Amino acid sequence: MKKLLKGLIATVCALCCMLGVVACDEIKDGSKIKKGTITVSVDGTEQDFNFELYLNFAPGTIEHFTYLVENGYYNETAVSNVNSHVEFGGYYFKDGKLASKYDDSEKSYLKIITETYAKGKIVGSKSDKRYGKDMLVTGEFYKNGYDGNTLSLDGALVLKRDVDDEAAYNAYNTGKATMAFTFGSDYYFNSADEFAIIGKLVTDDASGNVKSSYDRMKALLDYAKDADENTYYYYTKGGDFGNYFMKNKDGEYFAQDENGDYYELVEDADVEEDAVELLLKEFTDNSDYMNVLPHSEKIIKVVKITFEK
Repeated sequence: MKKLLKGLIATVCALCCMLGVVACDEIKDGSKIKKGTITVSVDGTEQDFNFELYLNFAPGTIEHFTYLVENGYYNETAVSNVNSHVEFGGYYFKDGKLASKYDDSEKSYLKIITETYAKGKIVGSKSDKRYGKDMLVTGEFYKNGYDGNTLSLDGALVLKRDVDDEAAYNAYNTGKATMAFTFGSDYYFNSADEFAIIGKLVTDDASGNVKSSYDRMKALLDYAKDADENTYYYYTKGGDFGNYFMKNKDGEYFAQDENGDYYELVEDADVEEDAVELLLKEFTDNSDYMNVLPHSEKIIKVVKITFEK
């Protein structure tokens, strides 16, 4: 019944547009569309990827995302995870290393999303506050009580939950600004019912030798391993070994030292007994905190995001 109703709405809107009765907003799957472009620098070469926001499906989240975009939050942010999805917005580059966008820098999250801005903002019914403790965003998705969003995780633009040990009890309402383009369910984005999907990559904009935005964005996942099949990680929880690691094709882990070189984690004078086993267990227990970095010296970044006027 819902699908039939959405189809009728789309048909009526299209007819009214042709007759000049209403403004000609583009309608897809029963939702108004806002078109955007994300410009990404890959090895120093900029590429534009087109996407569409579905304004009716997650309006509060989209307003939040749009406000961050318009205030330059995502400019020069790092693509910090290419493990099954392309993730950005959580980090920027500082002195050649990843630094959190939730720190005290000029364009940090809490410098843009302030208590003054958040005051009175709601989602869903008028009883739902959009922002909770630490300006965490209430999730607009099915499992959290918001139905009507029919978008899948294939080629989707999704708000990532900012889950940590202290907020795990309230995991559904822990979004901030980290976004991801997903390509189906994976180890983290495992259900469309549990994440605020706000848009989709465009699939029909291929031209000449240039593939569609969807295909080109998905191709960034190829940066997960280098020619020697090494995988590079950023461990967001940190710890005694630091944040940066490498795993070779044989499954052996290497830690990055202060000079940027990787040394094998073995039981020798430099590594305490059983430290490798403990580290691997920590990685396994906290897999959500293991970001797969692009292998070419971490050089994929978001330059800017713009919207069609």
